[in-house]
Amino acid sequence: MKYALLLTPFLFFICIDSCKYDKANPIPGCTAANSSWSHSVNSIVQSKCAVSGCHVNGAYTGDFTTWGGVKMRVDDGTFKSRVFDLHVMPPAASPQLTSEEYQSLKCWYDAGAPNN
Repeated sequence: MKYALLLTPFLFFICIDSCKYDKANPIPGCTAANSSWSHSVNSIVQSKCAVSGCHVNGAYTGDFTTWGGVKMRVDDGTFKSRVFDLHVMPPAASPQLTSEEYQSLKCWYDAGAPNN
């Protein structure tokens, strides 16, 4: 019993200290500009994804001409899987994302893919 009394404050401080790395802290390299749908992400999606034959209105792969269409694929996990995990989007035969474009998409995604 006396060990439990000694361990309680120790465990409390471990729990409090571990919270300093939660999502409330900014992601290194992410800014308001590169995590904004309207300022950076939309233009990337329109030039690399919502192109003829790919993610356009009526495509079975999803319509990326609007935030709602992209958000649907974010919510179902397809966006993360294909862009960040597998790195198969955009396809190899298409213009690829620059490192800055990739970082902007990642920042926006990690921020919850807001319509901002």
